[in-house]
Amino acid sequence: MVRRFARRFTVWLALSAALACGRRGVPVTARDELVVATPGDPDSSGVVSGLGLHPVNANVYETLVRLTPDFRVAPQLATRWQLRSPNTWRFHLRQGVRMHDGTTLTAAAVVWTMRRIARAGGGPMGIGQSSARVIDDTTLDITPTRPGRRLIEQLANPDWSIMAPGSDSAARPVGTGPFRLVEYARGDHLTVERFDQYWGDRARLRRLTFRFLADANARLLALRAGDVQVASDLPREAARAARMLPDIAVATSPVGGYEALYVTEQSAAIRRAIIYALD
Repeated sequence: MVRRFARRFTVWLALSAALACGRRGVPVTARDELVVATPGDPDSSGVVSGLGLHPVNANVYETLVRLTPDFRVAPQLATRWQLRSPNTWRFHLRQGVRMHDGTTLTAAAVVWTMRRIARAGGGPMGIGQSSARVIDDTTLDITPTRPGRRLIEQLANPDWSIMAPGSDSAARPVGTGPFRLVEYARGDHLTVERFDQYWGDRARLRRLTFRFLADANARLLALRAGDVQVASDLPREAARAARMLPDIAVATSPVGGYEALYVTEQSAAIRRAIIYALD
């Protein structure tokens, strides 16, 4: 497989007057709620549910590791890790992390999540039902079902976020993020509130609501009407028009992309050699 990374951009529009001051001239420091118009409703069905993952993947759930803006792997729920055998990684968890149901994050929660991933097919990491094993409350081993040196960076994908054992990701997701889900109306909106027991920096917003508006023009009209304060994923044409409006601020965010060429080589030895040769 040959990968080529492309630089793409996500366009966000913000009602600058609303962000600079609230109603009746309240300064921005007093604003603690935000409504964001997004194009899509998350999948909320079964084991592959994205509820709480998208579009709020950095708010409700967290992963063992994260990627920095320059795409380097950094600690998140795991503080350190090491390769202990050709295909087994040991992870040491951050201590004292609270989940949204009041329980403490343990290695058992990570193992439960890995088994959920296995039930959904194991993902590109090749996670099986017995791939994760508890060592103690804050230590676990993960051994994928097939060799691979990309496990650590793959674990940064929001799809592999850690969930509380027994929680229902399709109805009431329970994670460790700075916000907890409080309301979901299919096809209409999703609301999260600040989780005051969060282990990291305290969120500045108290409440965040995502409104699902599939049509880009509808998102822009809602923004101009003041019904929302932010509109995400606008097409370039809308962004160009918005730049001409005095009360709209336009922000772009670079995102990663790649193109892949898959080699249909039948020899496992040759495929393994290609994997180890790729940087």
